[in-house]
Amino acid sequence: MSAITDKPRDNPGVIIMPPLLLVTIIVGGFLLDWLAPLGLLSRLPLTPRGLIGMILLVLRIGLAATGRARFLAAGTNVRPYLPATALVTSGAFEHLRNPMYVGCTIALVGLRFCLRRIGC
Repeated sequence: MSAITDKPRDNPGVIIMPPLLLVTIIVGGFLLDWLAPLGLLSRLPLTPRGLIGMILLVLRIGLAATGRARFLAAGTNVRPYLPATALVTSGAFEHLRNPMYVGCTIALVGLRFCLRRIGC
């Protein structure tokens, strides 16, 4: 073995990047709605659905922005495949393990509320 392979990895071993996972879930949602449409949210009027969706999308942007700002203030890497140089425990990180990932999930729900029917 070489000296390079004997060193432990200094990164979290991210298998798939979160934005790619988000896009994969969105495409999967379109496919599922096309194959077996349920139409549950389409029963709600468009205005309240759109308002709820927009609030969730704004919340997602806020979580991502504050999470990124906390990482930068702590001097650690924002990209998940790079080594962490500090532990962030303030702000939203006091209550959530990773607010940026939670924000991606909130964005999925918000996007679904904004669309009348995903498959159309």
